[in-house]
Amino acid sequence: IQPVQVIMSYSPMRHLAERHAHENVLVVGLGDSLNVAKYLGFTNAVGILSYQAQHPELVPFKFEWPAGTVPSAPNAVPHIPFGAIVVVNDSADAFNDFQVMLDVAISPFGCIGEQVSGMQTVPIYWQADDLLWAAQAKLPRLGGGAFREMFASTFLAVTGRELEVTCFGKPRAIAYAYAERMLEKEAARLGWDPKAMRTIAMVGDNLETDIIGANARGKKWLSVHVMTGIGGAPAACRTISPNDLELKWLSEFPHKAPHYIAPTLDHFVREALAFGEDTITMNRIKF
Repeated sequence: IQPVQVIMSYSPMRHLAERHAHENVLVVGLGDSLNVAKYLGFTNAVGILSYQAQHPELVPFKFEWPAGTVPSAPNAVPHIPFGAIVVVNDSADAFNDFQVMLDVAISPFGCIGEQVSGMQTVPIYWQADDLLWAAQAKLPRLGGGAFREMFASTFLAVTGRELEVTCFGKPRAIAYAYAERMLEKEAARLGWDPKAMRTIAMVGDNLETDIIGANARGKKWLSVHVMTGIGGAPAACRTISPNDLELKWLSEFPHKAPHYIAPTLDHFVREALAFGEDTITMNRIKF
């Protein structure tokens, strides 16, 4: 499998890199998130952990630092302006990350100082909005969407205003459009005719993201619900940003039933090969 054949929820964010090419961008997320942001093209990316280490006065409840991280003296390093906040992955230290994100989000020009604007001053981009996901626990675990919900509630409580966020990943249309474009490029690279592609199967375990996103995209997309993962654990209610008309429409979207159901991905592949395309796609609805 080549890297170009793998699409992550944050992959479409590379289109934002040119817009913020000359600005500092605060990158939030555990693991290799900073290098991911730089790979996407954010040349002036600053990891939130390193920024906290430069400004430990911002996180008075951070009592432990990762090995090799030595915090500076409080108020010893000047603050820099940020043009955006980019959440590339879930947070491993949500409380302290919330604090710094909030400081940047309401500071004039995204530069923390003695004054705040009382409203959001920089855009926030969120890589995925899945409320729940499946891990080793018997019950679903909270995901990136829960992180957004918590931060949005905190932002509203502090400022009295609703948080404005641009989300990527399923069920957003940009995730499916980006996947289509990459599949067409890959088909052309392999010598196939991209226009001959009739069906794209979205195989997933989440009705609220995988299935509804494929159904809303329509056209070539076939929604396949597998019973592994979180299965049938829908979100009861989601916080919708004032500018997020897409999520508002998706939340009211009536067609959440999958076109096909299989116990596992392996079962679906075997059934698709055995039954043929006409049988697998017979319940697909064209919008």
